[in-house]
Order: sequence, then structure tokens, then C-alpha cells
Amino acid sequence: MDGQTLWALGLAGPVALAVLVYWGWRRQRRRIARLRATLASSPDFVFELDGDGRFCDVHSPVPEVLYRPRAAYLGATPETVLPEDAALVVRRLLESEPGWESQRSDQLSLPVDGHWRWFEVTASFSAHPRPGRWLLWMHDITDQKEALADHQISALALQTQDAVLITDRDQRILRVNAAFTDITGYREDEVIGRKPSLLSSGIHDADFYRQLWQTIERDGYWSGEICNRRKNGELFTERTVIKAVRDGNRRVTHYIASFSDITERKAVEARMQKLAYQDPLTLLANRRLLIERLDGVRAQSRRTGQFAALLFVDLDHFKQLNDAFGHALGDELLIQVARRMKACSRTSDSLARTGGDEFVVLVGGLSSDQATAERAVQAYGDKLLAALRRPYNLQGQAYLLSASIGATLFRGDERSVDTLLVSADLAMYASKQSGRDQLCFFEPDMQARLQRRNQLELDLREALENDQFELHYQPRTNLHGRILGYEALLRWRHPRLGVLQPEHFLGMAEANGLIIDIGRWALRQVCEQSQRLAGETALPISLNISTRQWLTADFVAQVDAILALTGADPALLEFEVTEALISRDLDRSRERMAQLSEMGVRFVLDDFGTGCLSLPLLHALPLDRLKIDASLIEGLTARSSAYTLVKSIIAMARPLGLQVLAEGVESPEQVQILSALGCDQCQGYCFGPPRLLSQN
Repeated sequence: MDGQTLWALGLAGPVALAVLVYWGWRRQRRRIARLRATLASSPDFVFELDGDGRFCDVHSPVPEVLYRPRAAYLGATPETVLPEDAALVVRRLLESEPGWESQRSDQLSLPVDGHWRWFEVTASFSAHPRPGRWLLWMHDITDQKEALADHQISALALQTQDAVLITDRDQRILRVNAAFTDITGYREDEVIGRKPSLLSSGIHDADFYRQLWQTIERDGYWSGEICNRRKNGELFTERTVIKAVRDGNRRVTHYIASFSDITERKAVEARMQKLAYQDPLTLLANRRLLIERLDGVRAQSRRTGQFAALLFVDLDHFKQLNDAFGHALGDELLIQVARRMKACSRTSDSLARTGGDEFVVLVGGLSSDQATAERAVQAYGDKLLAALRRPYNLQGQAYLLSASIGATLFRGDERSVDTLLVSADLAMYASKQSGRDQLCFFEPDMQARLQRRNQLELDLREALENDQFELHYQPRTNLHGRILGYEALLRWRHPRLGVLQPEHFLGMAEANGLIIDIGRWALRQVCEQSQRLAGETALPISLNISTRQWLTADFVAQVDAILALTGADPALLEFEVTEALISRDLDRSRERMAQLSEMGVRFVLDDFGTGCLSLPLLHALPLDRLKIDASLIEGLTARSSAYTLVKSIIAMARPLGLQVLAEGVESPEQVQILSALGCDQCQGYCFGPPRLLSQN
């Protein structure tokens, strides 16, 4: 090989190398150009970072790169130009292990044109086209992310039995579920794009909604009740929860409202609330509402200086009606009483039923002069008593009733609610003790009287157990003084008060039910006494029977058991019954009298002339004697009206085959008149007072 050839070969090597380098450079430039062209046409943001993690180039589809100029990035680190959360994501990607074409992705959010948007960031490390550099590709995924969020929210929220509506951040409805349509009547296509205010009822004011949205802004949600309007115009009440849905940067993206129709539940609650403050039978206020209103009237009286009044109204002998005719008839009577009280009262007056047969009236706005106010209350009370006194129609039968009223005046709130209630109650008891069917005003000494009465009632409950009762026997004679029998009269030998007459305690015993036990004790005493005296005098003994005792279901069985226990002769036992007692339950009384009469017990019609039993009925009852009431004998003279009445009673008894007994005979003059009229028997102090039988 010659030298020229060798020279050529030596030259060819560097040239070839140069050519290769040149063409490699050209390919690199073309690759970089193609990359730049690709980056220039890409809608993504692309950042180049060197090995130290500093930005060395930026490719952006817009002049403004995200929220900073392009020059701000060059030479800067992610921590100096990106928000803290985004910088952490980028730094985490750059810390991945470099490798050939190695990639790693994550998501972050950045502000673009004043709005936060989501990006998927992919970090790629490559040895070319520029060795040792990272490429960060940032692809905008906001629309996809929001679409996915919409889908997830809808899928989650709409699968419920409650009504759901979803709005965008501007409160435009995006979705509703089937329950929304069921409750409101609006189809989905009728509400999409509209605002929830289309349901507004107009009941809530602007301040209500302002506070609602302020709460959502502060707490992220609001819950409560809203009255809205259905498509058909019907109002309904909903229990609503409104929540704000926020993205990772705490920006509101949606609002979700879920609600249920609680209209029926609210109606039930309203009825329950009404029942809590209303007497279900009479529909008047109950005690709870009365006390609330009393507080209001006291406050009003304090402001105006005008008197007000509290009246307690208690029906007289109502329990006897209940016992005799049943609760259904008693309830009907209470309803009629309430109606009459309403008719007598002003619309400003408050009426209440506080229990049983007790009513209360609260009257406000009276005069500032006490005497004038008292006269107004008295006039109102008289009007009320007159209305309650009129006959009641109970299942076609007339029934008479009266009431006792206690009243207390007050002005302002110097006296507590409890004090006012007790004062009116005390005045009502004073009315009953004074004869009923009247109004009594509260007086300070009533408290002491009530305490004495309460103590007496406590003592009464112990009297039977402590053997404090005794029977005194008053002789029943002919007009010449021969003893024909005795009447047993109850006395209470009180350890402090001495011997008490029946009028001081029998009414109390009747009211609290002790009369049944006392009556049973008295009946046994009479039977035992008649058994002891049967061999000596064989005189009958009569005993008064109380209403409650007579109406006891097993009264006949009780009598039969006591007669068997004592061995007494039924023919020596007489029961004194009144016209009023028989009339309480006429059918039961006739049946009961027939049963006892078959056993041998005899009957005396007591207080005759004060009731209204007809002659045919008197003839049908198994009576042995009529007893003329002492009130007729008291005023008996030859020229008195009582004379005519007594004469008529005696004349009427003759064809019925009944003996006539006059009680309360006090003087020989009365005996003489009764003898002239043909009276058969007498009883009274003229022939002897009641005594213990051992003293006769």
C-alpha cells in the first residue's frame, strides 16, 4: 500500500467522524425542533428543570404561565414560584429515582385566570434531548375531575328516600331525585337550571334566608325547618339539610339539599301541643295553660294598675251524679257546663278545667278601684250561678245542679301564682260550707279555717280505728208518749272538741268516702244492740242510710252478712231513706228495697215533703212510714201554711196504708195540733233527746 493511500485512509477517519458528529448534531437539532414544535402545539404546561431542581425552561400555550410571567420561573425553584401544596407535589416527584425514561404522576391545583384548576403532573427524566433534565408535563383535568365529582355526588346523594336537589355554586339546580318529584310535584325537566326559590312559600322573610346562607358560609351546612309550596300551590313543611360541597382548595363547587316532608308530623305535634294545653273533654284550657295566662294577667295588671280576679267554680254534688248515672252522663254534663260558662264570659276572659268538676275563670281588665272591681266580679258570679242553675238535659231527662264559687282579687304580682290559686280554692270551700250555690270572696282567716277543717278530716280518718264513734238513740213514740222504737243517731266523741253532731262531719265523710265504713260500723252496732234488747223490749231501731252507702254495689249483701253475723231479727231493723236518695237511681232503688224487704227489713221515708216522689210511686215502694220533715213541724201553728201541708201529707198517707211520723216535735202545742190532724207518731225533744241506750 503506497503512502498516498495511507494518507487518504488517515484523513478519511476524522472526516467520517466529523460527518457522523455533524449528522448527529443535525438529528439532535431536528429532535429538539420537533419537541419544541410539539410543546408549542400542546395545550399543556411543560416545565424543564435541571438536576438541581431549578426551572430552566417553560413551555406554555398562553403568554402568562399559570399565574406568573415566564421569566419569573427561570432559575427559580418550585418552592419560590408555586403555592405551598403544589410545590410539595413537584418536589416529591423530583425525588423519585432517575432512570431511563422514568416517569411518575400526581395531581395538584393551581390558580389560572383567577380560578383554581386541577392538573395531572407527570415528571419524566431523560438523558436526551437535553441530558440530566426533568420534564414536568401539567395536563388540565379540571373538567374531568368535576364531571367525576358530579357523578359521584349524584350517585351518592340521589340514592335516598329523602328528596334531594343538587345545585352548582350559583345555586342553579343540576339534579333532583324521584322523592323530590313526589313531594313537590315538579318533574326534573321543570326545575333543571332554575333556583330552589321556585318552591318559596313567601312565609319566610329575607332575613331568614340571609341568616341561612351566612350559616352555610360559616359552618358549611344548615339544618332546620322550612315552609315551602308544592307545584299545586299547597303549603308543606320540610325538614331540610343544606350542605356546601368544596374542593381540595376549600372552594364551593356544589350545594346539596336533602329534605323530608314533615307536614303530617307537624300537624300531629300541633295536636299534641294543643292537648298539652287543652282539656280534651270540654276543650277549655287546662291547668298548665291557665298558669301561663295567669302570669300574663299579673304582668298586665302591674302595668295598668287594674284589678283582676281568679274564680274557682266547683259543681255541687257532682260525684253523686257520676256514681248514680255513670261517667258518660257526667261527661256530658261537664260539656254543657263549659258551654254555659263560655256564654257568660267575655272573649278576653280565660276559662279552664283543672280536673274533675273544677273550673277556673281568669278575669282581667277590671277597675282600678277595689270596690268597683268586687261589684263587677259579684255580678259576673251571679250571672254564672244563674246559668249553671238552669235544668240540664241529660239523655232526655232534666237534671238540676248548682255550683260553689270562690273568688280572689289581685293587682300586679305582689301575690304569687300558688298563693292566688290557694286563695280562690279556700274561698270556694267557704262557699260550700256556707250552703253552696253562691260566690264567696277570699278572706285572710280562711286559711286558718281550712287548716282546722283539714285537721278535722285527718282526725276523722282515725276516729273509727280509735273507737270514737257512738250511737245515740232517740225514742219514737205515739202521741201519748209510749215508746214504739228508736232512731240511731251517730255522734263523734272527739278527744279535743267533745261530742260532735253529724252536721259537723258527715258531709266530709260522704265526700271522702269514709261514710261507707262508718255506715257499715253503725249497721253492725244497731244489729248487735237490737239483738241484745230483743228479749226485753223487741223494739225496732231505725238507721239513716247515706247516698254513697246506698249506691254501693254490694249493699244488700253487706246487710245480709251483718244480719247473719249478729243473729239480729231483720224485722227489728228499719232503714230511713230520703226522696232524694231514691230518685238518684230509681230503678236500682226499687230493686234494692224489694230485696231487703223480702229479707224482713222495713223502710221509712225520711224528710217527706221536701222531694218530688209521685203518689203512684209511693204506693209501689215497700214503705212502712212517712216521716214529716222537722222544717215543717218547726213553724207549725193552727194558722200557718205548714198546718195545711202537714194536714195534706197525713190525708195522703191514709189511703196508702202508711203510718205518719212527725220529727222535731218540741212542744205540747205541736203535739196537740198533730193529734188533731191524726198524726200517728212523734219524735223530738218533747218526748226525749237522743241518748246512749244504756242511759234510757
